[in-house]
Amino acid sequence: MSELKLGRYRIRSFELRDVGFSYMPGSCILDGVTLQIPVGGITHVTGPSGQGQSTLLKMLSFLVEPTAGRILVNDTVASEMSFEEFLPWRLEIGYTFESGGLLSNRTLSENLMLPHLYHNLSDIDELSQKVLEIAKTFRFQNQLNQRPAMVSGGLRKLVTILRPILLRPSFLVMDDPFSGLDPETTRTLESLILDLREKNEVETICFTSRDEIWPKRLGANSLWVENGRAELRGLAA
Repeated sequence: MSELKLGRYRIRSFELRDVGFSYMPGSCILDGVTLQIPVGGITHVTGPSGQGQSTLLKMLSFLVEPTAGRILVNDTVASEMSFEEFLPWRLEIGYTFESGGLLSNRTLSENLMLPHLYHNLSDIDELSQKVLEIAKTFRFQNQLNQRPAMVSGGLRKLVTILRPILLRPSFLVMDDPFSGLDPETTRTLESLILDLREKNEVETICFTSRDEIWPKRLGANSLWVENGRAELRGLAA
């Protein structure tokens, strides 16, 4: 088993300094964003549609790099680290896609195990048991050996959410996690997230949501994104 995931790389601070992002010249998505992400809290990234909320989440997950400014993790500029230096921090950041993200030629079980096996983080038998347990919690244990194309869109969405959660990242980023899920699954997911927070297995959560009910239920802070700016506004009203 890898020595990486031993809990010695907990994220204590996460800061954006004068961060900007554009896909092409003249199309500024984010401009001069400076803020501290509330580590240890839950943050709802919101604002008018199409203002860069999902882009901001991808930057927090280091799936895309800012085109200007710097992102600091524990007061260290992430872009100045080598791949090997940053990997332990990267494993503490989990990201769920709004849609897609699964390998079509792998079963649901294999998709759930993929990050663990790629980074050699878990014993295969132990991991198989964890996958079975979480599948039972969400009642899809009989579909673990099916491929994504053979199951519903809601189940595909659920598996993309559960895959990073299985890593127990200290910093969890979720792009619209509750859309496309049935009410029972949504309630179970909410309970799981709150339980992991209670156990300090997942400490910080940043997410988008089209449904304003869940930010309130989760007690989330509001991070408003509009016209290239981002502003923390306290608890969701």
